[in-house]
Amino acid sequence: MSLSTRVRRALMAASIMSAGSLMAFASSASAHVSIVTYGTTFTAGANNAFYFRVPHGCDGNPTNKFVIDIPASVTRVKPFQQPGWTITRTLSGTSTTQVVWTANTPADRLLDWQVRDFGLRATLNGKAGDKISFTAAQYCDFTEAGTTNTGMTAENWVGPDAPTLTLVGADDKVTNASDLALLRSQLVSLLFRAAQPAQASLAKSGALNYVVDFSSVWRNTKVEVRSGATSLGTVALNSLGDASGALSKSVAANVKAGSVITFVWNGLTIASATVS
Repeated sequence: MSLSTRVRRALMAASIMSAGSLMAFASSASAHVSIVTYGTTFTAGANNAFYFRVPHGCDGNPTNKFVIDIPASVTRVKPFQQPGWTITRTLSGTSTTQVVWTANTPADRLLDWQVRDFGLRATLNGKAGDKISFTAAQYCDFTEAGTTNTGMTAENWVGPDAPTLTLVGADDKVTNASDLALLRSQLVSLLFRAAQPAQASLAKSGALNYVVDFSSVWRNTKVEVRSGATSLGTVALNSLGDASGALSKSVAANVKAGSVITFVWNGLTIASATVS
């Protein structure tokens, strides 16, 4: 499929998504948890990053817990950290079947007038056209008007209301700069710098060890490793968008513990790590 065809599809999808978002925010009573695309598509059989948007609390009350049930077709699940929230998971063998985000303190809760996206990175198994739905539950604190009674209420998103995504084939994926340059620069940069999916450390030999854990957005590509304005070389990512290894002592000669290493793709910093 040609790039222009993919771009037209992407723009059409973005228009539909924008219209839907406007409708959702026009009436908070009708809004519900949905999956946010951030301009990308979800490739069948590949590692993908995706986000569940909680657009408000429960009838004016703040959200303090968010729960996602993981269907069997979704594997290799890694939740994105939320500042001020604790993540727990339920396992069946080695497979994650549920992920729970819980606010650490009342000050960390999602207020009714706020929006928050809860992210997962996972392999979405299936074929192009398959739909994958996730049962979601949103728990809120409440206080009865005129009383000191407090408790918890929940809103469940199941069946036709469950957040759902649709898989595409590898030829139809929309992920790169030439497809959606504006979304890449404004949104992808924000998301992945916040996630900090990279580690760097100095070995006793002086070599610089690195581990990067990106999504399939950057699969089978190369990213540049930099220390300040100095390029240390490039790192080749595998089909999952991951890489690990070491830069030689001679390359890392001027890198010290505490230095900040950045990983750059097409001029865009997508991760950074402090050398330990």
